[in-house]
Amino acid sequence: MKDFNISKIEITDEDIKWIQEIMPEIEFDDDRIKALKSLDSVDINACPGSGKTTLLVSKLAILANKWPYTNKGICVLSHTNVAREEIQNRLGDLAIGKKLLSYPHFIGTFQSYLDTFFAIPYLKSNKSNIKIVDDQYVLSKRWSRMKYKTYLENNNYDQYVFDPAKLPYELNIKCGANTKTYKSIVKIVEDSRNIGEYTFNEMRLYAAQYIAEYPEVCEIARKRFPIIFIDESQDTENYMWEIITKVYVEGSNTVWQSFGDVNQAIYNGFSSNDKTTIFPRENQISITNTKRLPNSIAKLANTVAINKSIMIGQSTEFINNKNTIILFDKNSSSQVIHCFADIIYENFSDDDIIKNQRFGCHAIGLIHKLNKDDNDNFAKRVSNYYADYNPNPIKIHPEKLIDFFNIGQSNFIESDNLSDKVVAYSDGILTLIKKYPNNNDIYPTVNFHGINGLNKYLNYPENFRKWFYEILHTNYDSIDLWKALIEKLYNELGEIINWKMAASDGFLNWTNNHTKIAQNSSCIQNTICFKRDGRIDLPIHVGSIHSIKGRTHLATLVLETKYRTYNIKSIIEYLCGEYKKPTVTNANRLKCQYVAMTRAKGLLCMAIPKNNVTPNQKEKLSKLGWEIVEI
Repeated sequence: MKDFNISKIEITDEDIKWIQEIMPEIEFDDDRIKALKSLDSVDINACPGSGKTTLLVSKLAILANKWPYTNKGICVLSHTNVAREEIQNRLGDLAIGKKLLSYPHFIGTFQSYLDTFFAIPYLKSNKSNIKIVDDQYVLSKRWSRMKYKTYLENNNYDQYVFDPAKLPYELNIKCGANTKTYKSIVKIVEDSRNIGEYTFNEMRLYAAQYIAEYPEVCEIARKRFPIIFIDESQDTENYMWEIITKVYVEGSNTVWQSFGDVNQAIYNGFSSNDKTTIFPRENQISITNTKRLPNSIAKLANTVAINKSIMIGQSTEFINNKNTIILFDKNSSSQVIHCFADIIYENFSDDDIIKNQRFGCHAIGLIHKLNKDDNDNFAKRVSNYYADYNPNPIKIHPEKLIDFFNIGQSNFIESDNLSDKVVAYSDGILTLIKKYPNNNDIYPTVNFHGINGLNKYLNYPENFRKWFYEILHTNYDSIDLWKALIEKLYNELGEIINWKMAASDGFLNWTNNHTKIAQNSSCIQNTICFKRDGRIDLPIHVGSIHSIKGRTHLATLVLETKYRTYNIKSIIEYLCGEYKKPTVTNANRLKCQYVAMTRAKGLLCMAIPKNNVTPNQKEKLSKLGWEIVEI
C-alpha cells in the first residue's frame, strides 16, 4: 500500500498547456495559474463570474491524469446535487475526467459524504437497520403516528418537532420531558429509527457521534481521501466545518482546498462563531477579475463587498449601458417594473434580448413573503411592486411526484437548459422508488441522483434512455395526461414500487396549482410580459434574491424591501462609496445586495423610495456612475 506523498505530484506549465488544448474555452491569467498549480492547503476566494467551477474541473482533470494511487482518492464536496452534477457532467465530458467518477474517488454532497463514510458505518456497527433517509417522508410518517396532537397544534408545532436537535432524543419543544406529549414523541422517534427511518439531520448527528466516540476514524478518512476540495465554501454550515477540521488537521499529510466567494455567504446568517472564520483562511488566493461583468457594474458592486475586495470587470459586451437607480413614491411604486422595462428597451436591441434569452431579465428583492395582514405595505416586499406575485410558486421541499416535475419544468423554462429538467425528473422518480419500495430491500441513500443515478439504480435496463426521453417530453397539464404519464412510469417500474401505497399517500396525485406556460407567450408565473410597438415581447421574472444566487442575468433590478428597517436605505452609505465596519444585520444585507448586484452581465438597476435618499447621497451615487430617474 503506497503512502500518500503530495510532493510526488506537481502541476506544471505543460499540464496547463494540455488542459487548454482539451478545454480551449479556458483562459488562465497569473492568479488562476497560481490557484491551479497550488497543492497546498489554501483557499481560492474568487469573485462572481470568475470561473470557479471551471478552475476546479481543470484542476481535477490534471490530477486525474497524474493520480498514482489505486486505494486512495480525491474527495470533492458540494452543497447540492445540482452543483455536484455540474462537476460530474463537466468531468464526464473529458475522457480523463471520467476516472474521477468512480472508486477510489468520491464526488458528492456533504450529506452523502457523511452518510457513506461515517453515519451508515456507525449505525451498521451498532446493528441498526437502515431503510430510508429522507426528511419529508420520515417526518410526515412520524407526525401521522402521533395520536394526540392537541398541544402541538395549539402551540404551532409541525412535523419538524420529530427531528431531534441532539442525540438521542433532545427535542425542540417547550413541554417538560416527563409530559405525555414529550414521551409520545420520543417513543415515535425511537420506533421510527428501529425500523430504519432517519432524517438527514439525524444522520449528521450520528456522523458527529461516530467521530466523538472513535476519533481514529478521522485518520482512516484522510488516508482514504488525502485531497479534498470544497465547492461554494462560503455557504458551508458550521457542523460540516467542525467535521472537516477534525479530519483534515494541520500537519496530517493532506491537502484541503476550499473554493468560494466570502461576499456571497447569504445563507444561515451571521454569528461570532460563524463559518466565515473558516473560509477564507489567511493564506487565500484571490481571483478578482470577472468575465461576466463589465467594469461599470463591477465598480458599483464593489461598494457593498464585505471584505472590501476590488473586483475588475473584463466583459466588453455592454460597456455603454446606463445602470440606473429608479426613485419612486407611494403613488408610483406599481410603475417601477414598467420603468425597468423601458430602460431595458432603451439599452438593448431586440437581437440582444433574443441572444440572451436564457439569462433573462429579473426584478428581485430581499424580502418577498410577509404576513398578509401587515398594514405597512409600501416598498416592503416584492408583491408591493407586482400584486400578482406568488412567493411559493413551487414548493422548495417537494411533497409529491408532480412537484419534482414542476420544478424541472420551471427551471428549464428559466434557464433554457434541459439538464435542469432531467435532474428534477430523475430525482422525483428516485424519490418514488425509495419511499415506496415493493420489498424490504434497503434503498441506497447515497450516490444515486439524477439520470445517471436512476439508470444505475435500475441496473441499466435496455431502452432506458428512450423511455426517459418519452417521460421528459410528455405533457401533463391535465389529470388525464398525468395518469397517462404515471402509466408510462408503471410500465418500466411496475414491479419495484408499491403503487397502492404511493397512491394512498397522495404522492402520485395530480394538481393544477403549478407553473404553466402562457399560451403564445414566453411568460410564466411570477413573470410580467411587456410589449412595445415594433419591439420584441419582454418577459421580466420577479423573485427573491436568494432564488437567483449562482445565476447570470441580462438585466437585474434590485427592489427596496423592508425587514424592521429598509434594506437598501440601511446600507446606502456603502452604496455611496463610504465603508465602515457593518453591524451583524447590515453585514447580512451587504452580502445579499452583493449577490443581487453581481448577476447582470448587461444592465443593473435599483429601485429606492425617494424619501430614502438625500440630495447629497444622490450626488455621490451619480459620481459613482449611476443614472438617476424619478417616476
